[in-house]
Amino acid sequence: SAVYNYINSLAGFPEIIRLVELGVTSGKGELAAAGPLEGQIWTITGTFENNTRDFMARTLKSLGATVNDKITKKHTHLLAGVGGGEKREKAVKFDIPIVTEEDYETLVKSHQE
Repeated sequence: SAVYNYINSLAGFPEIIRLVELGVTSGKGELAAAGPLEGQIWTITGTFENNTRDFMARTLKSLGATVNDKITKKHTHLLAGVGGGEKREKAVKFDIPIVTEEDYETLVKSHQE
């Protein structure tokens, strides 16, 4: 349908973010989304300068990523701010890419254009 196509397009991304910020959910506790990050598993750790962890998690989910609290070998990315000791150590051990807040912001902007 036209609504589905719009919501899943890059043009619809800002609307998804706005709806998530307003608390709209799929009825399962979080917004279900397929998107460019579908299949990726992220964990967020540490303290960030420009964004809250909750906001970043909701944004990643709106792009189709799975976000959870514990890091495993199956993860594809660790979004790390200042600190994040044990999770950062595990990411290095499991050879999981560590993404900075700046990299995250660039990624999100690239999917808004």
